[in-house]
Amino acid sequence: MVAAHPTTHPTWVPAHKDVEYYVARGVTPRQWEGNQHADHMAKEAVHAIAPSADTAHTRNKTITILLKAQEVISTIQGLVLDHKRASPLGRASKMKRQRNLRTALLKRLAHRTHAKRPKVDPAHLVHSAQHPGVHRLQPARGPLPLHVGLKRPFPWRASCLACNASAPDTAAWTRLARTACPASIQQDHRFTRGLHDIQRAEHGWQCLRCLLPIHVNHRAKLARAQCPVPLLVDSRDAELGLARPALRTSSLLAREWCAINLGSSARGLATQAPPDVAPAPPPPRLQLRWE
Repeated sequence: MVAAHPTTHPTWVPAHKDVEYYVARGVTPRQWEGNQHADHMAKEAVHAIAPSADTAHTRNKTITILLKAQEVISTIQGLVLDHKRASPLGRASKMKRQRNLRTALLKRLAHRTHAKRPKVDPAHLVHSAQHPGVHRLQPARGPLPLHVGLKRPFPWRASCLACNASAPDTAAWTRLARTACPASIQQDHRFTRGLHDIQRAEHGWQCLRCLLPIHVNHRAKLARAQCPVPLLVDSRDAELGLARPALRTSSLLAREWCAINLGSSARGLATQAPPDVAPAPPPPRLQLRWE
């Protein structure tokens, strides 16, 4: 408007206010009348291109009919779904799916149970290495129950042949094996725990105490982990290396027994010892005896 060089001076006036509001803010009544006239002309221009009342009524009526139709369609679809679910065919289909799922799950569990179910009676495990102060644990003789569970610890009694101390389950075996046998321990010897004694083996790394094979990526982590086989030390805290085979046999007896009788994997037991360590005890010979 300023670029057209008008003879008047345009002034911004707030819209939709009464004359008293404008006068109180310094707007003249003439400016207010001009604003009202401009508002009236704008409304007339809009009404000239606005749809007629009949067209708006027809459109509103169409929208109402479409909403009713959509509501009817949704209701019918819901009733059809409810009928399919409640019909004998729908129930039979649902039961078939559940039956197939249950059968597949049972087969999977049966396969796992069959792979770990004991097939032999518990053997009379005899220590191949003995050392003063180390328990000579011997599990009780069989047979195992027909439907044995795979829970850990497994309830089976073992006792020491030297001091007659007993343990009620496989977890208690390990706890007992990590204590000194009072019937043969010397006065200046004691048990302690230590980290894995990791050295290089033929195919990587291995703990010389528990014979755990270690992957090269796990060497740093296991070097800070505690070894399951305890140490037998003298009064100068020097380890008695000759006690390692007996300690290893006693401490890992529960794991070896579960591997033989329950079908679980004997993790951490190597088949051969490193060249600079005494060889691991040979596998026990199974003998079935009934009492």
